Amino acid sequence: MIVDDEVFRNLESHKIDSNPIATPDALSMIALKLHAINQPSRQNSAQDWSDVFALVKHHKLSLDDPDFSAIVMKHGGENAAERITAVISGRL
Repeated sequence: MIVDDEVFRNLESHKIDSNPIATPDALSMIALKLHAINQPSRQNSAQDWSDVFALVKHHKLSLDDPDFSAIVMKHGGENAAERITAVISGRL
């Protein structure tokens, strides 16, 4: 998850000593977000799309990467691939 500097500093200042907690990588987070977007009960997917676009940009992901492309197609389909392509190319 991407947070601004102030939020990160606040999290760091309240950190406790414990075993590391497993967190999903960027591709797994995108898969989860795309899955959520496609749920019929999802009322507002704008935040999910915003998160997907932020992860794509931050990690410089490309649909030329077969792993990323497979995740997008499996969990989001052609519509998701088109929206991500538009964001990567600066059209959205």
